[in-house]
Amino acid sequence: MKISRSRGFDPVDLYSQQAKKADRANRTGEAKPDEVEISDKGKAIHRAMHALSSVPDIREEKVEDVRSRIEAGRYTVSGKDVAGKIFAGAVRRGDLGELRKRNNEDS
Repeated sequence: MKISRSRGFDPVDLYSQQAKKADRANRTGEAKPDEVEISDKGKAIHRAMHALSSVPDIREEKVEDVRSRIEAGRYTVSGKDVAGKIFAGAVRRGDLGELRKRNNEDS
């Protein structure tokens, strides 16, 4: 199961809230609420996601390096490199499988 913060809640906080409700219910004799237990692996994933959230999406130093090289006229990319990146992206996305399938059907 994939746990994601994209839904606007923190699974560890949710667990803590449920634990507090259960403790309160035990003290007052109320019906015990549902319980949620997060595995050690889930907690480790949460910590890793939290650490990754502090890493910027854009590496400014790399962008600045490329920008300065472009402005100085020292940034060159071969057509072979561009084609290779486009091809690698198509393979990664699985675009070539559909192309191959269509070509085999046409044969």
